[in-house]
Amino acid sequence: TLTNFNTAVNGALNGGTEILNAGLGVSGTTIENGEIYLRGSKGSDGTVSLATAYNTTVGLYGVLVVSNYASASGITINSQGLQLIDSGGTSDQTTINSSGYQEVLSGAVLGSSTDSNGVTTLNVDFAGGMQIIAGGTVGYAVLDDGVQTVYGGVGNGSTIIGKAEHTTINGGQQIISGYGLGQADVLSKGTQTVSSGGSGSITAMSGGRQNIFANGSGSITNLISGTQNVFNAGQGSIGTMNGGAAGGMMIGGMQDVYAGGTGKIDTISGGLQRLNGKGVVSAGTILTQGVQNVSSGGTGQVDNLN
Repeated sequence: TLTNFNTAVNGALNGGTEILNAGLGVSGTTIENGEIYLRGSKGSDGTVSLATAYNTTVGLYGVLVVSNYASASGITINSQGLQLIDSGGTSDQTTINSSGYQEVLSGAVLGSSTDSNGVTTLNVDFAGGMQIIAGGTVGYAVLDDGVQTVYGGVGNGSTIIGKAEHTTINGGQQIISGYGLGQADVLSKGTQTVSSGGSGSITAMSGGRQNIFANGSGSITNLISGTQNVFNAGQGSIGTMNGGAAGGMMIGGMQDVYAGGTGKIDTISGGLQRLNGKGVVSAGTILTQGVQNVSSGGTGQVDNLN
């Protein structure tokens, strides 16, 4: 059934489709085996009238679509549930549980909530499941489990960039591919994987892995522990490495560069920069207890050896 639903819905939707137009909304609703579409409007005088969803649970085979001039907050996505944020839609404070799905399309922005004291609240909390960022922008997600996939593309002659900003990776996976930009504030365990055409950066890495594949690029500002793996035609760098690998200062950990890859570290004060095969690695300064290991056929450079 298709209903042009012009009053607020509360309680439960089990089956069917409901469309909530400008000025309408749902709160405390559970969606299963059905769909709710939110679509607001903008008047000729520039006034925006939102369609909204608050504290809503998307369950088995349920779908919540947040489209232009619509907003969602406090959404929980359970197994086999889907939240779709279309161009012009916004959402925050979402929890994605095991086998739940959230897709963020081009033009959609998932920001963060900031209280009166300037404290930022996380936007998406992963307890499993998957978030697909297909040209949209997502900020302040926490990956305790599950997968965040980031990519963009080219459409109608224009380039569409997918972005994940201020992510915390604490056991989940962030996968970045063509026209995708992934920026993690913290990686303590889990993985950031960057493939062809993607770019990944980590501010502070204290465990886990950053894997960089052909024609992808990855950087780490502070590497305390963990590993940066750079594969054929990938590029990896570390600003400050404190126990991890590649580009910056390295106090521990490892930068592992494979044949055809390129690795760069500003300062190695501990840990290992290792080249396996015919790649290229460089270090600005190697201090006490730092090691650069270059195998046969590879090229290594050190500007200052103390």
